[in-house]
Amino acid sequence: MTTQLHLAYGIVEGRAHHDVDQAMMRNVALARKDARRARRTRRATKR
Repeated sequence: MTTQLHLAYGIVEGRAHHDVDQAMMRNVALARKDARRARRTRRATKR
């Protein structure tokens, strides 16, 4: 996970008591998932 995503996730997770914050948390979680998928794809293509 990139440092920026980790930091953003921590900030949003700490404030996740409002609907807008919940939406931001979902967006960050999706970005983390996409980043992880991209890393896995890069590793798989190197083999």
